[in-house]
Amino acid sequence: MDLDAALAEADVITLHSSGEDLLLGRDRLAAAKPGLIILNAARAGLLDEAALADAIESGHVAGAWLDVYSVEPYAGRLTSFPQVILTPHTASYTVEGRLKMETDAVDNLLSGFGIPAGAA
Repeated sequence: MDLDAALAEADVITLHSSGEDLLLGRDRLAAAKPGLIILNAARAGLLDEAALADAIESGHVAGAWLDVYSVEPYAGRLTSFPQVILTPHTASYTVEGRLKMETDAVDNLLSGFGIPAGAA
């Protein structure tokens, strides 16, 4: 199912894309199923924050959780809605997640010097 078809039926949309292209702008939010909840732990550029604020204010979107913002620290209109949860980009703050990121960074550095991963 493509995104537009999913938006027409989904109760919850969660974004986990690595891209920066806008996915949820004013037109797509307006075409989404009323009562939609949006979660964005990916990239700020995927979601139009002003359009989201308008959609929440109108009641078309029921709520949202954002962990990424176009400008940080975030101080925009979304802070005024009780049905919006805003977190300070902490989606990766787990012991396991940090260990994996640090291990991968060292492995990538060693690979750049021609040393196989895990050899050091």
